[in-house]
Amino acid sequence: MRVVVACKIDNCSSAHLFSHIFCIEINMKIKIEPVPIDRHPKILGGTPVFSGTWVPVRILLEHLEVGDRIDEFLNDFPTVSRDLAVAVLEYAKAKLIGDTRESAA
Repeated sequence: MRVVVACKIDNCSSAHLFSHIFCIEINMKIKIEPVPIDRHPKILGGTPVFSGTWVPVRILLEHLEVGDRIDEFLNDFPTVSRDLAVAVLEYAKAKLIGDTRESAA
């Protein structure tokens, strides 16, 4: 996936290509945060996985769906850090309902 974004840093008029990143504009500067999810045809046929692992994101959602705590998921999948699991949930939240940091300001 490629997204072309008009640059707003120091009134630059050029466009920049970003691939597999989540961009947030803050104070006329662009902060680039890596997406916590990888998707590649050679990794589980393109199934979304936690970045840097082969653990499908779907498994975390299934754990939560049946009432498990994040700790239970993390015990079952030690290659996923708590920070990464929380980042995936925050990413999903931002995609579904928008960035809550903007509405809180």
